[in-house]
Amino acid sequence: MLARIKPLGKKSVQKTQFLRLYCRLHWGRWEFALKFILVTTEEEMIGEAKEGFHPNDELLTFSSWAEALDAAAGADLMFVDMLATLSEPHKIAGYEAFAHAKMDHPVAKSIPLVLISPPDDYEIDFMAGFPDFVFANLRRPINYKIFRRASTWA
Repeated sequence: MLARIKPLGKKSVQKTQFLRLYCRLHWGRWEFALKFILVTTEEEMIGEAKEGFHPNDELLTFSSWAEALDAAAGADLMFVDMLATLSEPHKIAGYEAFAHAKMDHPVAKSIPLVLISPPDDYEIDFMAGFPDFVFANLRRPINYKIFRRASTWA
């Protein structure tokens, strides 16, 4: 049995745009199942995410950000590896195209974005920023503990 719970009027919850929680009654107790989207091309990061999120949570992984935006309905957080958005190595134009597409997407624009930054030694031609676009920024290296901690943000 799935039920949708809507948080009530706290400012901190409003700022995260009323993230949806899905509840399931399981053996007499409520368990929360969340939906996460991960965009990356790294198999190791996908494995860490699968280990880090709760087994009841739904994790959808994509190597293409366009497919992830189309599958974003009902997602609570979207994790995006910046390197997976680049159309050319070391050129920020691919990330900018993703940012504009996400902001214009009717469903995905309201889902908080967790950006996974490139390694510290990875050089990009310049950095673009959009006000209130990124909910959180994660630095590498990424392990299962970081995904487990991030799952509490929703």
